[in-house]
Parts: sequence; structure tokens; C-alpha cells
Amino acid sequence: MFSKKPDASSSRLSIGWRRTGIINLVSIWLLSIVILTLLSVSASNFRKHDTEGDVPAPGLSVIYRGSCSHSSNVDISVHILINAIGTLIIASSNFFMQILTAPTRKDIDRAHQRQKSLEIGVQSLHNLAQETASCTKGFFWMLLCLSSIPFHLFFNASVYTVNVSTESMLLLTTEQFLHGADFQIPGIGAQEYDWESPGWPFPYDGRVERATAFVGSMAADATSWKNMSVDACMDIYNDPMRPLRAHRNVVMVVRDPADPAKDGWRTSEVRKDLNATLQSDLVNSLFFMDDLWRNDYYIQWSASDVDFGSGLRSLAETLHMNLETKMIKPEYTAEPAELEAMYCMVEPYEEACEVRVVNTILLVCWIFSIVKALVCLRAFFLLRRKNLLVTLGDAIDSFISTPDSFTGRMCCAGAPTEERFRREKQVQWSREPSPWNGVSKRLGIAVSRGRWIASYLIFIIFIGIGIGLLGAGSFRQPVTKSSFGRTPQTLGHNINPGGAIRSDDMGDMHRALYANLPHLALATCYFLYNNILTRLLSEREISQYGVSFQPLRVSLARGAQKPTHRLQLPYAWSIPLISISGFLHWMLSNCIFPKVNVGYEFYPPYKPGTWTGRGLGYSTLALLITLVACVAAVLLPVGLGCTKLRSDMLVVRNDSAVLAAACHAVVPEASADVGVQGDEVMEALMSRGEVVDMGCGERGKEGGEVEIREDSALRGLAAGKLRWGVVVRGLDGRVGHLAFGNEEQYCGPPEDGHWYAGS
Repeated sequence: MFSKKPDASSSRLSIGWRRTGIINLVSIWLLSIVILTLLSVSASNFRKHDTEGDVPAPGLSVIYRGSCSHSSNVDISVHILINAIGTLIIASSNFFMQILTAPTRKDIDRAHQRQKSLEIGVQSLHNLAQETASCTKGFFWMLLCLSSIPFHLFFNASVYTVNVSTESMLLLTTEQFLHGADFQIPGIGAQEYDWESPGWPFPYDGRVERATAFVGSMAADATSWKNMSVDACMDIYNDPMRPLRAHRNVVMVVRDPADPAKDGWRTSEVRKDLNATLQSDLVNSLFFMDDLWRNDYYIQWSASDVDFGSGLRSLAETLHMNLETKMIKPEYTAEPAELEAMYCMVEPYEEACEVRVVNTILLVCWIFSIVKALVCLRAFFLLRRKNLLVTLGDAIDSFISTPDSFTGRMCCAGAPTEERFRREKQVQWSREPSPWNGVSKRLGIAVSRGRWIASYLIFIIFIGIGIGLLGAGSFRQPVTKSSFGRTPQTLGHNINPGGAIRSDDMGDMHRALYANLPHLALATCYFLYNNILTRLLSEREISQYGVSFQPLRVSLARGAQKPTHRLQLPYAWSIPLISISGFLHWMLSNCIFPKVNVGYEFYPPYKPGTWTGRGLGYSTLALLITLVACVAAVLLPVGLGCTKLRSDMLVVRNDSAVLAAACHAVVPEASADVGVQGDEVMEALMSRGEVVDMGCGERGKEGGEVEIREDSALRGLAAGKLRWGVVVRGLDGRVGHLAFGNEEQYCGPPEDGHWYAGS
């Protein structure tokens, strides 16, 4: 009885791509647990009502409440964490997406039998589209692709900042006002309309009584407020585009330079323009009162060119105040001719900006992370015993050890004649001898012209849209006056991506979609960019076999071969590329973002007022930095593609047929001085025992994978250091043979104009 041969692949689960696959699998499960942990922590801080009054807000949690500058830092930090988690999850997902498109030798043999080639070492939709492709692998690939969309569209929107600001009441009074002197609203210096309808902006019912009571409370409380110089006071209140976050109401103490000790003024003396019923002999210590709209949402509308009259004016403009002399020119009184501002009593205001988490969005992202984790787990167990050719080294090892029977005598099939494999009308691959044309080539030839054009057209379109948005946004938020991310300088500006549809009228989900559409565009560009870069670096790697003797980089190493746990893209490139992707996603989250602005009223019960709302904010500074980074990134492959390739090395383009044709090696004992004519090369070498039969050999199934019997001599050759070039020299005008060979076989690089065919 024969014992069953143990399945060698079962001992390879921690070797090659499988080891990296396990790492990515563990990573995606751990990151899913991290998201679940964040969701649990967030849910523990759940609040039934949000800041905007008593409006129910199910699914919202407040993870920070306090200083607005600190909330901005918390928001930035949380978004860095979110983008890092999302980037790593998608990177792990992309690893399995590439593994799912990696062919086995059986897949390649079937494709070559149909005169079709597959791609090796890149994430290839071309492979999935082949008739021989597995529907299961294609289904898993599509699931991983589609499950990335929620991360791009919603993950960043799961956390946002609520910016809290306040309205303010300004009083101009004599110093005696603070010590209980009489007053009458709206103040001696108010215009006639305010005298006829005093009490604005208090509610209509009981307006005068409420306004009078509130001004009286300010007189009583102001002595305990912060005493500020006029300069410091104007720094806070003068700019109409600066929201009030840490200060609320203010009393500015003034005096008549002509009579500094004066306690107030009588309307009967200084306001002859008023109706007699409004004139009084009461000495009024209140000269002027005005409400200041200094909140984010009001500023947002102001920046949208909506006219709100005097509310848009600076405080100095409203008071006719000279900021240098601190002198105020009254507009409606007969006297005093001018007033001198002495100091301010400013009411401190506790900042209450918030960072919120939308638990429903976080839950959706967690669900899709679990979907990814389960698909990756199933894909790993589906493919773990298959001998996937994930690197070019894996393919070369396979093609040398078991030569491909469909590409015999095509050793010269690389560039510049590689298009023979891509012509749709061509039925049979040409096996005729070909002259070597050693034209100078550049690395960019590794990527097809169509791929270059399509990819860079998409890059240019998206960058062009970004430049257009930057130009439009700069009209209201110049880059020189902008700041990075969600700050007071950017939160006051609103973007309206829907034309007539204002972003403040959109629903939360609608705003989240608009704010995160650029992330989906960036993900599309990253897929194309990664593919181009992988092809360029793959070509550069294989071109080294035309320069010197190199060991193969394979998943399962033998002899001098180099073991590898990565895919085709080197870590020196893949890690920075993933980092740049995460950085750009984080940058985008600071370019356009959903926002909530809450503006509280200045009087009790201090509830959210008219100027409370939502919208889409933007930062032109962040957008400019992002565009510069994107332009620099897209120029990198162009520069890399301009580097020269050796003229005596074929161009593979990750093409299985080109690679297989280059791997019809000669058994190590063969002589290098054989010269025969065209089609006789195969027969001559076989008759002398110097090459093996190019058939696929005896095949059998075990563990679901076809095993191919490999010649021990050729396996030994593939295990050593190799160089591609002439291994059978053509003499006296006869054809030679090009293939990978060892130091004993290598005769030199191909010579321009010489004819080559091969086994």
C-alpha cells in the first residue's frame, strides 16, 4: 500500500503572501474591534438632546464639551485616528483584492491555450474578466470593493464639531450707571425709531419691561465682570466677522470731555428732535444700546453677501469711533459733541463647543468592516492552498521549472514587439524567429498608452475641479485670511454645492455625502495611481535581470532565492504610498466638512437664537495644500516613467505570455555554442537532451490544486542566481536563443539586428 504524499502547501500557511495575508487578516479584525470599542465608548456618552434646544437627537454622543480651540484640536486628532483606521482597513482589503486577482499556473495555462495572456504582480481586472476566472473570486473582489464605499462616503462624517457662539448686548454708559444711576432705554444717543419702539430685539410681548429689566441686571452685574482697556475691548467686539465665544455682554464706560463729572443727559435738553411725549427731564446714564450679532451662523450668511444692514458694520463704524483717540462722535444728540471711551466691563462666557459622534454612521462603518473581515477570512481559506503567482519571481520560477508549451520559440516576444500578444484580430501567436531591435526605451513603456491617458485624464479632471473650488471659495475666504481646517476663520463660510440648493437646507446625510464625495474621488485616483506605480516598479525590478545575476524573489524560496512576504510593490514604496493616501484623506476632511453652528441669545434664558443652523464649511488654505500635494504626487510616476531602461532587456509589462516566452531555459549542462536555423532549434536541443519536453507533464489533483511535475534540473536552475540574455549563441548568421540562465550559460546581452528564436 502506498502512503499518501503529504500536502506540501499545508506547511506553507505562514510563508510568502500567506504570512502577510494573516497579518492583514488580523489587522482588519483588530481594527474592527477598535471601531466597536469607539462605538461603545461613544454610546456610553449618549445624550438624548443636542445643544440646539430640546430637539431630539437620537444616535448622537458628545465626546467633548468645552473650549472651542480645544474642540478643534480634539476634532483634528479624532479625524487623524479615523483616517488612519479607515486607511489601514482599506489597505488590508486591497491586499486581498490583489490576491484574488492573482492567477495560478493552471489559470495561465488555460488562458495561453486560448491565445490570451494574464497579468502577474498587479491588481488586474483583466484577470477577473477572463473566461477562465473564478466567479467566486470575482464575487469576493466586488464585495471588498463595494464595502469600501461607506468608509469613503461616511466614515469622516461620523465625527463633527458643534461651534458655539453668542450674541451680545453693548451698552454705552456713564460710570454712574455701574453704581445705580437712573437710565431709560434705548439711551440718549439712540435714533428716533428706537425711541418709538424701544426694547428691540427682545420678544414683542413685554418687550420694554424685559429690556429695562435686563439692562438693570447688567448694571448690577457689570461691576463683577472683567475690566478691560478700550483697545482690548475693541479687539474682541470690533470685527463683525469674528464670533464671540469667550465673552458675551459688554458695558463701555464713556464720558463727556467737556464735563467729565457729568452723570448723564436729559432728553429734553439734547434730543429736541424727539416727539414731546418721548422727552424727559430724567438724567439718563445710558447713552446707547445695541445688540451685536457675533455668531458663526450670522457670519456665514454675511459671507454669502446677504445684506443685514448695520449688523455687518464694525463696532467702530457703528459708534463713529476713532480707534486711536478713543473718541466717539454722537450722531443724534445736540450735545455732547463727542464722547471719550474710558474702559469696558466685559462679561465672561463659558465656551461650550462640542465634538460629537454620529453613532449610527459609526455603526454602519463597523458593519462594513465586519463584512470586509469575513470576506477576507473566507478568501484566505479559499486561496491558502493554491500556488498563486503573486510576484514576477513566482511566475519566473514556475515558467523555468515547467516551461509553458504555448509560448515556445517566442523568446524575443518582449518589447518592442509585445503588442503581438494584445492584437485582438491575431489568432495565433507568432513563433517565427525575430531580429532584436535594441532601441532605447523608457520605464513608462511598462504602462500602456491607454492606461496612461485614462488615468491622467481622471487625475486632471479631479484636480481641475479642486482648482475651480479653490477659485470660487477664495472670493469669500481668501487663502491669506483662511486657516487650516475647522476654525473660526473657516466655520463662518458656507459652500453651496447644489447651486440653488443651499447646504444649510440639506439634511445631515445629504451634507455628509457632499462633504465626502472628494474622498471617493481620491480613492478612485489612488487605485489608478497604485496600479501605475506597481507596473513601473515591477518593470524596474525585472529589468535588473538584464544587468546582473539576481536571485528570484518568490513566495516560497529554494536555494539562493529570496523569500518575500509582500506583493509586487516594495515596502519602501507601499508604506509611504499608504501614508500619503491617509494624509490626503485627512487633508480632504479639513477642506470641506459638515458643520453645526449654534448661536445663543444674549439674554435669559440664553437659548439658541435665530442664528443657529448647519451647513458645509470649507478651508481654502487646506484645499490649496491638498492640491499642491496632489499635483506633486501625480508628477512622480511621470518622472519615474522618464527614466531609461536598458536597450538589451525585454519589456514584460506584467504580461504572462511575454514572461513565459522569456523563461524557456536551457538545461544547465547545455552548450552555449549551438547555432541552428529557426524552427530547428527546438528539435536540435531536444535531440541532444539539452531541453526538456515542453508539454505540461503528468498532472494530478490533490487538495483542489493541479500539481505540475517539474524537471529537477530546471528547478535547480530557477533556484540559483539568474540573468536574462543570450544562452544559445547564433553562429554564422543562424538564430540564437534568449532566456534566463546561470553564470555558466550566459553568453551576453542580445545584439542589435541578430535573430533569435528558441525552445
